[in-house]
Amino acid sequence: MTILKGTDYKSIKERLKKRAMGLWGIEDMDKIDPVIEMLLDVFAYELARVNDEIKISDGKLLERLARILVDDKWSLPSPSHALLKMLPIENELEVHRKSQFYYPKMEQGEVKDIFFTPIKSHKLLNAYVRCLAFSDKIVVRDEEATTEYMVNCLKDTRIDDHAVWVGIKIDKELLGSQKKLPICLLLKDSELDSHLKTVQVQDSKGNSLEIQGAVNDEESHEQEHYFEMINRYYQNYLYEIDIEDAKKKQNTISAQFSELFDPVDLEDFDEKLFWIKLILPITFDREELEKLEVTLNVFPIVNRRYVYRQHYIARNGRLVSLPTDIEGHDFFLNLESLQDDNGAVFTPVLDSDINDLSGTYSLYFGNADRFDQRNAKGMLDRMLHTVREEGSAFSAIGYDLLNTHLNDLNSKLDVLEKKVNTSYKNIIGSLEKQYLITEPHENTTSYECEFWKTNGAAANGISEDTSLSQYQSVELQSHTISLQTETVGGIIRTTTKEKINSLRSGIITRERIVSKEDIKAFVKAMVGGSIQSVDVRSGVAISPKKKEGLVRTTHVSIEFSSQYTMNAENKKRMAHFIQSELEHRSVQIIPYEVEIS
Repeated sequence: MTILKGTDYKSIKERLKKRAMGLWGIEDMDKIDPVIEMLLDVFAYELARVNDEIKISDGKLLERLARILVDDKWSLPSPSHALLKMLPIENELEVHRKSQFYYPKMEQGEVKDIFFTPIKSHKLLNAYVRCLAFSDKIVVRDEEATTEYMVNCLKDTRIDDHAVWVGIKIDKELLGSQKKLPICLLLKDSELDSHLKTVQVQDSKGNSLEIQGAVNDEESHEQEHYFEMINRYYQNYLYEIDIEDAKKKQNTISAQFSELFDPVDLEDFDEKLFWIKLILPITFDREELEKLEVTLNVFPIVNRRYVYRQHYIARNGRLVSLPTDIEGHDFFLNLESLQDDNGAVFTPVLDSDINDLSGTYSLYFGNADRFDQRNAKGMLDRMLHTVREEGSAFSAIGYDLLNTHLNDLNSKLDVLEKKVNTSYKNIIGSLEKQYLITEPHENTTSYECEFWKTNGAAANGISEDTSLSQYQSVELQSHTISLQTETVGGIIRTTTKEKINSLRSGIITRERIVSKEDIKAFVKAMVGGSIQSVDVRSGVAISPKKKEGLVRTTHVSIEFSSQYTMNAENKKRMAHFIQSELEHRSVQIIPYEVEIS
């Protein structure tokens, strides 16, 4: 055990020399036989090498355990996400999960396209919020939500307190065919996000309309470990209003507010709109209403890029490679589907009958002891070096016999070397490897594999109002495609410390929060290596419930590292999200208060 106090080569050698001198009664190091010192040197080197291999093996074992035992959301990357708004050209359009949008981001002097797709299919309407009326004014906006006009109410008149009238520009026939109206409510620089859940809605005649959080679609999202968490992140902002029984007659602004505004002030934009009334809690005074943004056709997007590959079993075997390049900020996100040439869909081996594994796959990370582009390049480099440096040795066997063949071989090696240095110049040692180990059916000859890649933290920090471009032409008004929030949440868990946090959160606590250490481990696992410190202490806050006054809280203070930038709005939203996740998993009834600095 003593020999493991210091595991580097020099430390091991020093301890061996001291032990040998003690056993042989030698006091002066210079009197040690050089042969003995050489043997100790070799022994120390081998011990240090074995120790390094053990450390590497331990790290691989820990990573493999984390991959097998921990839920995918704690080991695979988390993609960056945001809210995106757009308008279709036609009355209606379905934007699918594989509809890709991109933003050319400048990094270290190079432009890299950052791709995004909707987290789920979303129905778009050719409609937008034309007017917002609240307090003592009405604001008229264009289809890009830019303010065009603002008109004040007549003297001594005002709109009901805590209420916002929303005028929506929409085709009459399109409105008549709709049962649901998706709407987004965003607050800027406010702490009242959670109160948006209590909003009430009325039509133009004062009839109550049902409003609920935007529901999930019918598509399966089992493979997407990030789906539920991202949906919960935006649950305070995305809603659906049931307008099937609403009064759908459209009124002009002057007709809707005949006693509040001078018709002369409205004549330039007095058009027919569909009106709904939002009634907010009493905490929303005029200042808070100013911070409210109401928009349509808004949905969450995630940073991911679709990849399609064909794999032939006869040529490439049962091992399906899923290549990514971490140096280029390309990381494997999740598998979309795997099916064979007969249309049979493959399932994870853990979900299958152990007695019949046909049609199953297992996701494997790391070196599978097979050739890929990376070690193929290494072998070609070594072969070129060996033949060129030792060519004379080969020719010495029989110069006349082999010289002609060696000259011909050298000319072909010149061509091969150019090919290696050009086509393979970007193949690097840090190429990340993922594989699907498959069990094909008897008559399977090929696979069709679909998976997603993400850019991790490189996709964070794209500011709101940034325009995105369409990767493939879709029937959208291109000038209306813009972010409503800054991109946030991209995490790559690569360090051993991060994997240990994931292992702790996923196995030991089973995602339940009991102790202060559980809180710290959960926050670190959820946010990733960008955290510098997490402090948990007892605190006091004003209860959101009436007549409770001051209540005890668990105050969680999170400090990010200086390299991680996040605007104040995203810090607020992230704090609310972490707070709701802690309360969801905690066994204690004391409320949480989360602060991000």
